[in-house]
Amino acid sequence: MLRGTVDFTTTDGLDVDFARAAATGLPLVVDLGGLRFGNAELLALLISARPAPGVALVGPLSPSFQRRLDITGATTLFDIHPTLSAALDR
Repeated sequence: MLRGTVDFTTTDGLDVDFARAAATGLPLVVDLGGLRFGNAELLALLISARPAPGVALVGPLSPSFQRRLDITGATTLFDIHPTLSAALDR
């Protein structure tokens, strides 16, 4: 679960965490329901985690991060679910 603000000052280690999760061969579920702001660096990290057998994002997504996904066309890259239970049931 990511909470608060995720930007260049707070992404240290996320790339390693996402790579480890992708290496398990299991789908990656990232709960963004507590995220107030996520910058382009977070989006790049999520995209780079896509070699995992699917990356699911759990919301509700913040309006600013949803807008970032929409503007970049990245909404097509992820399964987006309103709740954690919906993501886990997929």
